[in-house]
Amino acid sequence: MSSSYGAVDHGAMERGFRQFFLGGERPEKGEEEQTSPQSLAPKAIGAVGSFAIFINAIVGPGLLSLPKVFDDAGALVPSALLLFGFLLAALSTIARCETVALMPDNSNFERVVEFCDPALKFVGRRCYYFCHVMFYLASMSMAIASIILVAETADIVIAKIFRKNYALTWREGLNFVVWSIENCQQQSKCKPFITGNQVRGGDLYVTLGYVVTFAVIFPVSSTERIAEGMALQYTSCLVTAVAIPLISCKSLYRAVVSGSHLSLFLTGPKANSASGVVLFNLMYGIFVSTWLCEKKREVSVSKTVYRSSFVGALTAILYASSVAASTRQVASDGLLDATEQGEPLPVVAAALFFGFFVIASGIPICCIMARHNLVSSTIKLVDPAFANVLCHIFPWTVAWLFYASPPYRSLVNYSGLLVVSWLSLWMPFFVLLHAIDPPPDPPPEPTTTRGPSASSSSEKRPFAAHSSSSSSSEEEQFPTSCGPWQYLKWFGALLVAPPDDDVDTILSPLPNALGPYARNVYAALLLVVTTWILGALVSYVVAFIALTDSTIAAHAEGGS
Repeated sequence: MSSSYGAVDHGAMERGFRQFFLGGERPEKGEEEQTSPQSLAPKAIGAVGSFAIFINAIVGPGLLSLPKVFDDAGALVPSALLLFGFLLAALSTIARCETVALMPDNSNFERVVEFCDPALKFVGRRCYYFCHVMFYLASMSMAIASIILVAETADIVIAKIFRKNYALTWREGLNFVVWSIENCQQQSKCKPFITGNQVRGGDLYVTLGYVVTFAVIFPVSSTERIAEGMALQYTSCLVTAVAIPLISCKSLYRAVVSGSHLSLFLTGPKANSASGVVLFNLMYGIFVSTWLCEKKREVSVSKTVYRSSFVGALTAILYASSVAASTRQVASDGLLDATEQGEPLPVVAAALFFGFFVIASGIPICCIMARHNLVSSTIKLVDPAFANVLCHIFPWTVAWLFYASPPYRSLVNYSGLLVVSWLSLWMPFFVLLHAIDPPPDPPPEPTTTRGPSASSSSEKRPFAAHSSSSSSSEEEQFPTSCGPWQYLKWFGALLVAPPDDDVDTILSPLPNALGPYARNVYAALLLVVTTWILGALVSYVVAFIALTDSTIAAHAEGGS
Protein backbone atom coordinates (compact mmCIF):
# COMPACT_ATOMS: atom_id res chain seq x y z
CA MET A 1 0.00 0.00 0.00
CA SER A 2 1.40 3.39 -0.94
CA SER A 3 0.50 6.44 1.07
CA SER A 4 0.44 10.06 -0.02
CA TYR A 5 3.98 10.28 1.33
CA GLY A 6 5.20 7.27 -0.60
CA ALA A 7 5.52 4.95 2.45
CA VAL A 8 5.70 1.24 1.71
CA ASP A 9 3.76 -1.46 3.56
CA HIS A 10 6.28 -3.85 5.10
CA GLY A 11 3.65 -6.42 6.09
CA ALA A 12 2.76 -8.04 9.37
CA MET A 13 6.23 -7.64 10.91
CA GLU A 14 6.12 -3.88 10.42
CA ARG A 15 2.68 -3.65 12.00
CA GLY A 16 3.90 -5.62 14.99
CA PHE A 17 6.92 -3.37 15.46
CA ARG A 18 4.78 -0.29 14.95
CA GLN A 19 2.29 -1.45 17.56
CA PHE A 20 5.08 -2.01 20.11
CA PHE A 21 7.19 1.09 19.46
CA LEU A 22 4.63 3.65 18.35
CA GLY A 23 1.42 2.53 19.99
CA GLY A 24 -0.58 2.27 16.76
CA GLU A 25 -0.56 1.49 13.07
CA ARG A 26 -0.05 3.78 10.12
CA PRO A 27 -3.26 5.60 9.09
CA GLU A 28 -5.12 4.29 6.11
CA LYS A 29 -5.13 6.36 2.96
CA GLY A 30 -8.28 8.27 3.78
CA GLU A 31 -6.95 9.17 7.21
CA GLU A 32 -3.63 10.36 5.76
CA GLU A 33 -5.43 12.74 3.45
CA GLN A 34 -7.01 14.39 6.50
CA THR A 35 -3.63 15.06 8.09
CA SER A 36 -1.54 15.90 5.04
CA PRO A 37 0.64 19.02 5.22
CA GLN A 38 -1.94 21.07 3.35
CA SER A 39 -4.83 20.27 5.71
CA LEU A 40 -5.59 20.98 9.32
CA ALA A 41 -3.78 18.69 11.76
CA PRO A 42 -5.33 17.33 14.98
CA LYS A 43 -4.20 19.09 18.16
CA ALA A 44 -3.25 16.13 20.33
CA ILE A 45 0.03 16.94 22.13
CA GLY A 46 -0.23 18.57 25.56
CA ALA A 47 2.32 20.35 27.74
CA VAL A 48 3.82 17.15 29.22
CA GLY A 49 4.08 15.49 25.83
CA SER A 50 5.66 18.62 24.37
CA PHE A 51 8.26 18.70 27.14
CA ALA A 52 9.04 15.02 26.54
CA ILE A 53 9.49 15.59 22.81
CA PHE A 54 11.93 18.47 23.36
CA ILE A 55 13.94 16.62 26.02
CA ASN A 56 14.27 13.63 23.69
CA ALA A 57 15.39 15.94 20.88
CA ILE A 58 17.98 17.59 23.15
CA VAL A 59 19.28 14.40 24.75
CA GLY A 60 20.59 12.73 21.61
CA PRO A 61 23.84 11.24 20.34
CA GLY A 62 25.66 14.53 20.82
CA LEU A 63 25.24 14.26 24.60
CA LEU A 64 27.32 11.08 24.71
CA SER A 65 30.23 12.86 23.01
CA LEU A 66 30.40 15.67 25.59
CA PRO A 67 32.45 13.87 28.31
CA LYS A 68 35.35 13.58 25.87
CA VAL A 69 35.08 17.33 25.18
CA PHE A 70 35.24 18.07 28.93
CA ASP A 71 38.24 15.77 29.20
CA ASP A 72 40.02 17.52 26.31
CA ALA A 73 39.12 21.14 27.08
CA GLY A 74 38.48 21.22 30.85
CA ALA A 75 35.21 22.03 32.56
CA LEU A 76 35.06 25.81 32.23
CA VAL A 77 35.02 26.42 28.47
CA PRO A 78 32.56 23.63 27.49
CA SER A 79 30.22 24.53 30.38
CA ALA A 80 30.19 28.19 29.34
CA LEU A 81 29.63 27.23 25.71
CA LEU A 82 26.77 24.91 26.64
CA LEU A 83 24.98 27.51 28.77
CA PHE A 84 25.45 30.20 26.16
CA GLY A 85 24.62 27.82 23.31
CA PHE A 86 21.40 26.52 24.83
CA LEU A 87 20.25 30.09 25.45
CA LEU A 88 20.95 30.99 21.82
CA ALA A 89 19.29 27.75 20.67
CA ALA A 90 16.15 28.54 22.70
CA LEU A 91 15.98 32.05 21.22
CA SER A 92 16.56 30.77 17.69
CA THR A 93 13.92 28.05 18.13
CA ILE A 94 11.35 30.62 19.24
CA ALA A 95 12.41 32.84 16.32
CA ARG A 96 11.80 29.86 14.06
CA CYS A 97 8.32 29.38 15.56
CA GLU A 98 7.64 33.08 15.05
CA THR A 99 8.38 32.86 11.32
CA VAL A 100 6.05 29.84 11.07
CA ALA A 101 3.30 31.84 12.79
CA LEU A 102 3.87 34.73 10.36
CA MET A 103 3.13 32.49 7.39
CA PRO A 104 -0.29 33.24 5.82
CA ASP A 105 -3.28 31.86 7.74
CA ASN A 106 -1.09 30.14 10.31
CA SER A 107 -1.10 32.36 13.41
CA ASN A 108 -2.49 29.43 15.45
CA PHE A 109 -0.20 26.86 13.80
CA GLU A 110 -3.10 25.18 12.04
CA ARG A 111 -1.00 23.91 9.15
CA VAL A 112 2.25 22.04 8.72
CA VAL A 113 4.93 24.45 7.55
CA GLU A 114 8.12 22.66 6.60
CA PHE A 115 11.39 24.07 7.88
CA CYS A 116 12.45 25.76 4.65
CA ASP A 117 9.08 27.24 3.61
CA PRO A 118 9.58 30.52 5.54
CA ALA A 119 12.98 30.92 3.88
CA LEU A 120 11.26 30.83 0.48
CA LYS A 121 8.41 33.11 1.57
CA PHE A 122 10.46 35.83 3.20
CA VAL A 123 14.00 35.57 1.75
CA GLY A 124 14.13 33.94 -1.66
CA ARG A 125 14.89 30.84 -3.66
CA ARG A 126 18.65 30.77 -3.04
CA CYS A 127 18.11 30.77 0.72
CA TYR A 128 15.39 28.15 0.27
CA TYR A 129 17.68 25.74 -1.59
CA PHE A 130 20.55 26.41 0.82
CA CYS A 131 18.18 25.62 3.70
CA HIS A 132 17.13 22.34 2.07
CA VAL A 133 20.72 21.19 1.64
CA MET A 134 21.61 22.07 5.24
CA PHE A 135 18.45 20.49 6.67
CA TYR A 136 19.08 17.24 4.83
CA LEU A 137 22.73 17.10 5.93
CA ALA A 138 21.83 17.93 9.56
CA SER A 139 19.05 15.36 9.82
CA MET A 140 21.16 12.67 8.14
CA SER A 141 24.15 13.37 10.41
CA MET A 142 21.87 13.02 13.44
CA ALA A 143 20.35 9.81 12.03
CA ILE A 144 23.76 8.29 11.23
CA ALA A 145 25.17 9.19 14.66
CA SER A 146 22.10 7.64 16.31
CA ILE A 147 22.33 4.48 14.20
CA ILE A 148 25.97 4.03 15.24
CA LEU A 149 25.19 4.38 18.95
CA VAL A 150 22.19 2.05 18.83
CA ALA A 151 24.24 -0.53 16.91
CA GLU A 152 27.00 -0.25 19.52
CA THR A 153 24.41 -0.81 22.23
CA ALA A 154 23.09 -3.90 20.47
CA ASP A 155 26.64 -5.23 20.02
CA ILE A 156 27.41 -4.74 23.71
CA VAL A 157 24.22 -6.58 24.70
CA ILE A 158 25.02 -9.47 22.35
CA ALA A 159 28.57 -9.70 23.71
CA LYS A 160 27.43 -9.68 27.34
CA ILE A 161 24.85 -12.40 26.70
CA PHE A 162 26.84 -14.72 24.44
CA ARG A 163 30.37 -13.52 25.31
CA LYS A 164 31.00 -13.31 21.57
CA ASN A 165 29.93 -11.18 18.64
CA TYR A 166 30.11 -11.50 14.90
CA ALA A 167 30.76 -9.23 11.94
CA LEU A 168 31.72 -9.02 8.29
CA THR A 169 34.88 -7.13 7.40
CA TRP A 170 37.04 -6.57 4.34
CA ARG A 171 40.58 -7.91 4.74
CA GLU A 172 41.90 -8.79 1.33
CA GLY A 173 38.37 -9.90 0.55
CA LEU A 174 35.15 -10.35 2.50
CA ASN A 175 35.75 -12.15 5.82
CA PHE A 176 33.59 -13.39 8.67
CA VAL A 177 35.04 -12.31 12.05
CA VAL A 178 34.30 -13.61 15.55
CA TRP A 179 35.01 -11.22 18.44
CA SER A 180 35.40 -12.67 21.96
CA ILE A 181 34.91 -10.86 25.24
CA GLU A 182 37.73 -12.95 26.70
CA ASN A 183 40.21 -10.63 25.00
CA CYS A 184 39.18 -7.75 27.30
CA GLN A 185 40.71 -7.66 30.74
CA GLN A 186 38.59 -7.12 33.85
CA GLN A 187 37.70 -3.47 34.56
CA SER A 188 38.92 -2.42 31.08
CA LYS A 189 36.76 -0.81 28.47
CA CYS A 190 35.37 -3.63 26.39
CA LYS A 191 33.60 -2.78 23.17
CA PRO A 192 32.99 -5.29 20.37
CA PHE A 193 35.25 -4.71 17.36
CA ILE A 194 36.70 -1.56 18.91
CA THR A 195 38.77 -2.97 21.79
CA GLY A 196 40.40 -6.38 22.20
CA ASN A 197 43.69 -7.78 21.00
CA GLN A 198 42.23 -9.32 17.83
CA VAL A 199 41.01 -5.93 16.54
CA ARG A 200 43.13 -4.20 13.93
CA GLY A 201 43.01 -0.43 13.64
CA GLY A 202 41.46 0.89 10.45
CA ASP A 203 39.22 -2.12 9.78
CA LEU A 204 35.57 -1.52 8.86
CA TYR A 205 32.88 -3.85 10.18
CA VAL A 206 29.23 -4.61 9.54
CA THR A 207 28.39 -6.11 12.91
CA LEU A 208 25.58 -8.33 14.10
CA GLY A 209 24.37 -5.46 16.28
CA TYR A 210 24.15 -3.23 13.21
CA VAL A 211 22.02 -5.84 11.42
CA VAL A 212 19.74 -6.24 14.45
CA THR A 213 19.36 -2.45 14.73
CA PHE A 214 18.38 -2.22 11.08
CA ALA A 215 15.84 -5.04 11.43
CA VAL A 216 14.18 -3.36 14.44
CA ILE A 217 14.31 0.35 13.56
CA PHE A 218 13.96 0.51 9.78
CA PRO A 219 10.40 -0.92 9.59
CA VAL A 220 9.05 1.66 12.05
CA SER A 221 10.67 4.71 10.44
CA SER A 222 7.73 5.62 8.18
CA THR A 223 5.17 6.93 10.67
CA GLU A 224 3.69 10.24 9.54
CA ARG A 225 2.83 12.12 12.73
CA ILE A 226 4.58 12.72 16.06
CA ALA A 227 1.39 11.93 18.00
CA GLU A 228 1.50 8.35 16.68
CA GLY A 229 4.78 7.81 18.52
CA MET A 230 4.01 9.41 21.88
CA ALA A 231 4.28 6.05 23.69
CA LEU A 232 7.93 5.83 22.64
CA GLN A 233 8.50 9.53 23.42
CA TYR A 234 7.23 9.10 27.00
CA THR A 235 9.27 5.91 27.44
CA SER A 236 12.42 7.63 26.17
CA CYS A 237 11.94 10.60 28.48
CA LEU A 238 11.41 8.30 31.47
CA VAL A 239 14.56 6.32 30.65
CA THR A 240 16.51 9.60 30.41
CA ALA A 241 15.17 10.75 33.79
CA VAL A 242 16.47 7.53 35.38
CA ALA A 243 19.62 6.74 33.39
CA ILE A 244 21.40 10.11 33.28
CA PRO A 245 21.14 10.86 37.05
CA LEU A 246 22.14 7.26 37.87
CA ILE A 247 25.22 7.35 35.63
CA SER A 248 26.12 10.83 36.86
CA CYS A 249 25.83 9.89 40.55
CA LYS A 250 27.94 6.77 40.02
CA SER A 251 30.58 8.82 38.21
CA LEU A 252 30.60 11.52 40.89
CA TYR A 253 31.00 8.87 43.61
CA ARG A 254 33.96 7.36 41.79
CA ALA A 255 35.51 10.81 41.31
CA VAL A 256 35.17 11.56 45.05
CA VAL A 257 36.57 8.18 46.12
CA SER A 258 39.45 7.84 43.65
CA GLY A 259 40.09 11.51 42.93
CA SER A 260 38.78 13.74 40.17
CA HIS A 261 40.47 13.62 36.78
CA LEU A 262 38.70 16.74 35.49
CA SER A 263 40.61 20.00 35.18
CA LEU A 264 38.85 23.33 35.36
CA PHE A 265 40.62 24.79 32.38
CA LEU A 266 42.86 23.31 29.70
CA THR A 267 44.48 24.88 26.66
CA GLY A 268 45.85 23.33 23.54
CA PRO A 269 44.76 22.09 20.11
CA LYS A 270 42.06 19.77 21.50
CA ALA A 271 40.56 22.56 23.60
CA ASN A 272 40.18 24.70 20.48
CA SER A 273 37.84 22.14 18.93
CA ALA A 274 35.21 22.12 21.70
CA SER A 275 32.64 24.14 19.75
CA GLY A 276 31.86 21.45 17.18
CA VAL A 277 30.38 18.91 19.60
CA VAL A 278 28.62 21.66 21.59
CA LEU A 279 27.00 23.00 18.41
CA PHE A 280 25.89 19.48 17.45
CA ASN A 281 23.92 19.34 20.71
CA LEU A 282 21.92 22.44 19.70
CA MET A 283 20.14 20.78 16.78
CA TYR A 284 16.80 20.22 18.49
CA GLY A 285 15.17 23.39 17.13
CA ILE A 286 15.11 22.18 13.53
CA PHE A 287 12.47 19.53 14.27
CA VAL A 288 9.70 21.79 15.63
CA SER A 289 7.63 22.08 12.44
CA THR A 290 5.37 19.08 12.97
CA TRP A 291 5.14 19.67 16.72
CA LEU A 292 3.81 23.19 16.18
CA CYS A 293 0.77 22.03 14.24
CA GLU A 294 0.08 19.03 16.51
CA LYS A 295 0.41 20.71 19.91
CA LYS A 296 -2.72 21.82 21.71
CA ARG A 297 -3.48 25.53 21.45
CA GLU A 298 -3.03 26.13 25.17
CA VAL A 299 0.56 24.82 25.11
CA SER A 300 2.93 27.78 25.33
CA VAL A 301 5.74 27.73 22.79
CA SER A 302 8.04 29.98 24.83
CA LYS A 303 7.58 28.13 28.12
CA THR A 304 8.10 24.74 26.50
CA VAL A 305 11.27 25.81 24.71
CA TYR A 306 12.84 27.69 27.64
CA ARG A 307 12.07 25.00 30.23
CA SER A 308 13.34 22.14 28.11
CA SER A 309 16.46 24.10 27.11
CA PHE A 310 17.25 24.90 30.74
CA VAL A 311 16.83 21.28 31.81
CA GLY A 312 18.82 20.11 28.77
CA ALA A 313 21.74 22.43 29.53
CA LEU A 314 21.96 21.34 33.18
CA THR A 315 21.66 17.67 32.19
CA ALA A 316 24.45 17.98 29.64
CA ILE A 317 26.82 19.74 32.04
CA LEU A 318 26.11 17.35 34.94
CA TYR A 319 26.52 14.23 32.82
CA ALA A 320 29.61 15.35 30.89
CA SER A 321 31.51 16.78 33.86
CA SER A 322 30.80 13.80 36.15
CA VAL A 323 31.84 11.19 33.57
CA ALA A 324 34.97 13.14 32.64
CA ALA A 325 35.92 13.46 36.32
CA SER A 326 35.55 9.75 37.00
CA THR A 327 38.10 8.28 34.59
CA ARG A 328 41.47 9.09 33.05
CA GLN A 329 40.61 7.83 29.58
CA VAL A 330 37.19 9.03 28.49
CA ALA A 331 35.56 7.16 25.60
CA SER A 332 34.50 9.06 22.51
CA ASP A 333 30.81 8.14 22.72
CA GLY A 334 30.12 7.88 26.47
CA LEU A 335 28.32 4.54 26.38
CA LEU A 336 31.58 2.67 26.78
CA ASP A 337 32.40 4.27 30.15
CA ALA A 338 29.12 3.11 31.71
CA THR A 339 29.28 -0.43 30.32
CA GLU A 340 32.79 -1.39 31.44
CA GLN A 341 33.24 -4.83 32.90
CA GLY A 342 32.78 -4.68 36.66
CA GLU A 343 30.31 -1.77 36.58
CA PRO A 344 27.21 -2.22 38.78
CA LEU A 345 24.38 -3.96 36.95
CA PRO A 346 21.91 -1.02 37.37
CA VAL A 347 24.41 1.36 35.76
CA VAL A 348 25.06 -0.98 32.83
CA ALA A 349 21.33 -1.55 32.37
CA ALA A 350 20.63 2.19 32.50
CA ALA A 351 23.29 2.90 29.87
CA LEU A 352 22.01 0.16 27.56
CA PHE A 353 18.38 1.24 27.94
CA PHE A 354 19.44 4.81 27.23
CA GLY A 355 21.35 3.76 24.13
CA PHE A 356 18.44 1.78 22.73
CA PHE A 357 15.25 3.61 23.73
CA VAL A 358 16.41 7.24 23.86
CA ILE A 359 18.85 7.30 20.96
CA ALA A 360 16.79 4.92 18.82
CA SER A 361 13.67 7.08 19.16
CA GLY A 362 15.40 9.86 17.23
CA ILE A 363 16.22 7.82 14.12
CA PRO A 364 12.67 7.68 12.67
CA ILE A 365 12.11 11.36 13.53
CA CYS A 366 15.23 12.45 11.62
CA CYS A 367 14.36 10.38 8.55
CA ILE A 368 10.71 11.43 8.51
CA MET A 369 11.42 15.15 8.92
CA ALA A 370 14.06 15.07 6.19
CA ARG A 371 11.65 13.33 3.85
CA HIS A 372 8.76 15.68 4.57
CA ASN A 373 10.98 18.67 3.98
CA LEU A 374 11.88 17.33 0.52
CA VAL A 375 8.44 16.30 -0.72
CA SER A 376 5.99 18.49 1.24
CA SER A 377 7.56 21.94 1.00
CA THR A 378 6.19 24.73 -1.18
CA ILE A 379 8.46 23.66 -4.03
CA LYS A 380 8.72 19.87 -4.08
CA LEU A 381 12.33 19.00 -4.84
CA VAL A 382 12.16 15.24 -5.44
CA ASP A 383 9.47 12.63 -5.99
CA PRO A 384 8.38 10.51 -3.00
CA ALA A 385 10.14 7.34 -4.16
CA PHE A 386 13.51 9.05 -4.49
CA ALA A 387 12.95 10.81 -1.15
CA ASN A 388 12.51 7.38 0.44
CA VAL A 389 15.89 6.36 -0.91
CA LEU A 390 17.59 9.58 0.24
CA CYS A 391 16.09 9.71 3.73
CA HIS A 392 15.22 6.15 4.77
CA ILE A 393 17.74 3.97 2.93
CA PHE A 394 20.83 6.16 2.46
CA PRO A 395 21.75 6.59 6.17
CA TRP A 396 21.76 2.81 6.71
CA THR A 397 24.06 2.27 3.73
CA VAL A 398 26.79 4.61 5.05
CA ALA A 399 26.48 4.61 8.86
CA TRP A 400 28.70 1.53 9.27
CA LEU A 401 31.61 3.51 7.81
CA PHE A 402 31.62 5.67 10.98
CA TYR A 403 31.43 2.80 13.47
CA ALA A 404 35.00 3.23 14.77
CA SER A 405 35.57 6.01 17.31
CA PRO A 406 37.69 8.52 15.27
CA PRO A 407 35.26 8.65 12.29
CA TYR A 408 32.30 8.96 14.68
CA ARG A 409 33.88 11.87 16.56
CA SER A 410 34.72 13.60 13.27
CA LEU A 411 31.11 13.18 12.12
CA VAL A 412 29.77 14.87 15.27
CA ASN A 413 32.44 17.60 15.26
CA TYR A 414 32.26 18.71 11.66
CA SER A 415 28.52 18.35 11.17
CA GLY A 416 28.00 20.49 14.28
CA LEU A 417 30.41 23.14 13.06
CA LEU A 418 29.65 23.23 9.34
CA VAL A 419 25.96 22.31 9.20
CA VAL A 420 24.04 22.46 12.49
CA SER A 421 25.41 25.85 13.52
CA TRP A 422 24.20 27.59 10.37
CA LEU A 423 20.87 25.79 10.19
CA SER A 424 19.81 25.69 13.84
CA LEU A 425 21.24 28.98 15.15
CA TRP A 426 21.91 31.30 12.23
CA MET A 427 19.04 30.60 9.81
CA PRO A 428 16.06 31.32 12.17
CA PHE A 429 17.31 34.82 13.06
CA PHE A 430 18.16 35.57 9.43
CA VAL A 431 14.71 34.57 8.15
CA LEU A 432 12.84 36.32 10.98
CA LEU A 433 14.60 39.60 10.25
CA HIS A 434 13.42 39.32 6.65
CA ALA A 435 9.90 38.63 7.88
CA ILE A 436 9.60 41.63 10.22
CA ASP A 437 11.61 44.14 8.17
CA PRO A 438 12.60 42.90 4.70
CA PRO A 439 15.50 44.49 2.82
CA PRO A 440 14.80 46.53 -0.32
CA ASP A 441 14.08 44.48 -3.42
CA PRO A 442 16.89 44.46 -5.99
CA PRO A 443 16.17 46.40 -9.16
CA PRO A 444 14.05 44.35 -11.59
CA GLU A 445 15.63 42.85 -14.67
CA PRO A 446 14.73 44.74 -17.86
CA THR A 447 13.10 41.72 -19.50
CA THR A 448 11.05 40.74 -16.47
CA THR A 449 7.54 42.00 -15.94
CA ARG A 450 6.85 42.38 -12.27
CA GLY A 451 3.34 41.41 -11.25
CA PRO A 452 1.26 42.95 -8.48
CA SER A 453 2.33 40.20 -6.05
CA ALA A 454 5.94 41.42 -6.21
CA SER A 455 5.22 45.01 -5.27
CA SER A 456 7.90 47.37 -4.09
CA SER A 457 9.26 46.89 -0.63
CA SER A 458 8.29 50.42 0.24
CA GLU A 459 5.59 48.59 2.17
CA LYS A 460 7.06 48.16 5.61
CA ARG A 461 5.68 44.75 6.51
CA PRO A 462 6.27 41.48 4.71
CA PHE A 463 2.60 40.66 4.25
CA ALA A 464 2.17 43.74 2.15
CA ALA A 465 4.75 42.37 -0.26
CA HIS A 466 3.99 38.66 0.16
CA SER A 467 0.32 38.44 0.99
CA SER A 468 -1.73 35.28 1.09
CA SER A 469 -3.59 36.42 -2.01
CA SER A 470 -0.42 36.06 -4.01
CA SER A 471 0.07 32.53 -2.68
CA SER A 472 -3.22 31.52 -4.26
CA SER A 473 -2.02 32.38 -7.72
CA GLU A 474 -0.74 29.61 -9.95
CA GLU A 475 2.75 31.12 -10.22
CA GLU A 476 3.54 32.75 -6.91
CA GLN A 477 6.16 35.48 -6.94
CA PHE A 478 8.76 34.98 -4.23
CA PRO A 479 11.28 37.59 -3.07
CA THR A 480 14.68 37.69 -4.73
CA SER A 481 17.75 37.66 -2.52
CA CYS A 482 19.79 40.85 -2.40
CA GLY A 483 23.46 41.14 -3.22
CA PRO A 484 26.13 41.18 -0.49
CA TRP A 485 26.43 44.98 -0.39
CA GLN A 486 22.66 45.49 -0.05
CA TYR A 487 22.61 42.92 2.74
CA LEU A 488 25.38 44.69 4.66
CA LYS A 489 23.59 48.03 4.39
CA TRP A 490 20.29 46.47 5.46
CA PHE A 491 21.87 44.62 8.39
CA GLY A 492 23.72 47.75 9.59
CA ALA A 493 20.47 49.72 9.47
CA LEU A 494 18.73 47.07 11.60
CA LEU A 495 21.43 47.22 14.27
CA VAL A 496 20.92 50.97 14.77
CA ALA A 497 17.21 51.14 13.90
CA PRO A 498 15.09 53.37 16.20
CA PRO A 499 12.51 51.73 18.49
CA ASP A 500 9.31 50.69 16.77
CA ASP A 501 6.15 49.72 18.67
CA ASP A 502 4.54 48.42 15.48
CA VAL A 503 6.81 45.45 14.74
CA ASP A 504 4.71 42.51 13.56
CA THR A 505 5.02 39.61 16.00
CA ILE A 506 2.55 36.91 17.01
CA LEU A 507 4.28 34.99 19.80
CA SER A 508 5.89 38.13 21.34
CA PRO A 509 9.06 36.12 22.12
CA LEU A 510 10.90 39.08 23.67
CA PRO A 511 10.12 40.73 27.03
CA ASN A 512 7.76 43.68 26.74
CA ALA A 513 10.53 46.18 27.41
CA LEU A 514 12.49 44.85 24.43
CA GLY A 515 9.50 44.60 22.09
CA PRO A 516 10.14 47.94 20.34
CA TYR A 517 13.79 46.92 19.87
CA ALA A 518 12.97 43.56 18.22
CA ARG A 519 14.85 44.40 15.03
CA ASN A 520 17.92 45.51 16.97
CA VAL A 521 17.86 42.46 19.26
CA TYR A 522 17.50 39.91 16.48
CA ALA A 523 20.17 41.64 14.39
CA ALA A 524 22.53 41.60 17.38
CA LEU A 525 21.79 37.91 17.98
CA LEU A 526 22.51 37.17 14.33
CA LEU A 527 25.82 39.00 14.66
CA VAL A 528 26.71 37.05 17.82
CA VAL A 529 25.91 33.70 16.19
CA THR A 530 27.90 34.59 13.08
CA THR A 531 30.88 35.62 15.20
CA TRP A 532 30.76 32.39 17.21
CA ILE A 533 30.59 30.18 14.13
CA LEU A 534 33.38 31.99 12.30
CA GLY A 535 35.48 32.04 15.48
CA ALA A 536 34.98 28.30 15.90
CA LEU A 537 36.05 27.74 12.30
CA VAL A 538 39.22 29.76 12.90
CA SER A 539 39.95 27.80 16.09
CA TYR A 540 39.56 24.52 14.20
CA VAL A 541 42.02 25.70 11.57
CA VAL A 542 44.48 26.71 14.31
CA ALA A 543 44.01 23.34 16.04
CA PHE A 544 44.55 21.47 12.77
CA ILE A 545 47.76 23.39 12.04
CA ALA A 546 49.05 22.79 15.59
CA LEU A 547 48.31 19.06 15.42
CA THR A 548 49.94 18.82 12.02
CA ASP A 549 53.09 20.59 13.27
CA SER A 550 53.29 18.33 16.35
CA THR A 551 52.85 15.21 14.19
CA ILE A 552 55.60 16.32 11.82
CA ALA A 553 57.90 17.10 14.75
CA ALA A 554 57.20 13.69 16.32
CA HIS A 555 58.03 11.91 13.07
CA ALA A 556 61.20 13.98 12.71
CA GLU A 557 62.34 13.05 16.22
CA GLY A 558 61.55 9.40 15.59
CA GLY A 559 63.51 9.42 12.37
CA SER A 560 66.53 11.00 14.00
